[in-house]
Amino acid sequence: MASESRCNESFDTAFLQLHNLIGALTKLEERAYLHKAGITYQQYLILIAVESNGPKIHESVIAKQVLRNLNTVSMIVDRMEKNGLLERNWSEVDRRKAEVKLTKKGKEALRRALKVGAELRQHLGCRFTSEEIEQLTELVNKLKGGVFQELDQEVPLPDLERAMKQRVIRLHENAPAVQA
Repeated sequence: MASESRCNESFDTAFLQLHNLIGALTKLEERAYLHKAGITYQQYLILIAVESNGPKIHESVIAKQVLRNLNTVSMIVDRMEKNGLLERNWSEVDRRKAEVKLTKKGKEALRRALKVGAELRQHLGCRFTSEEIEQLTELVNKLKGGVFQELDQEVPLPDLERAMKQRVIRLHENAPAVQA
């Protein structure tokens, strides 16, 4: 019983530090994407979801991928559509459903944001050795499995996540440079 209590206390400290880190990282990303790419971090996540599933995707799929509720995603997509980043095509069968696709302006914003994200990861990642990155990845994946289990959701398959990310990266590595 005593070792279980120590385990929980140790995890409590680690959990609070991780939670604090997530908040700070989100704030850092929000600031970087807004100031350097002209979009919010939430908009970046939606652009990634649309592009990685392209050419069209339903808002409900976006919501699932970015781990937000459908109403939140719909409101963000509304603003993105007004800003010319996305285009919606409403279903004639079910007027509540819309397919979303990137506009040229959305692709340009995503290209800028991908560069911002890569620079941020490079800047933060250079603090770690290869071994530390492997350990961190293993521990994060272990915690991720527990979180998704608590949410009663399937953990996204690493190969599928990697394939979607690689598709986005390839598309934008081969795209012409965008002027900021």
